[in-house]
Amino acid sequence: MTNDKFERAARINKTKAFFLTVALHVILIGGISSYGKGSVADLVPDKVKSLLGWEQNSDQAKDKNDEVALRP
Repeated sequence: MTNDKFERAARINKTKAFFLTVALHVILIGGISSYGKGSVADLVPDKVKSLLGWEQNSDQAKDKNDEVALRP
C-alpha cells in the first residue's frame, strides 16, 4: 500500500529544486559575464576555448581581414 501524497510531495520538491538550481546558475553566469568590461571569451580558459572552437586569435583575425580588404 503506497501513499500517493508523499510521492506527489517528493515530485513537487524535485521540480522546485531543479528550477531553483537553473535560476541560480543563470544569475551566477550572468553576474560573472557582466562583471568586467571584457567579454565572456576573456573569462573562459584556453582549454575550454579549444574544445568549443573559439581559438581564433586577434592576429589571425587581422590577417584574414587584411586579405579580404586587399582583394580587388
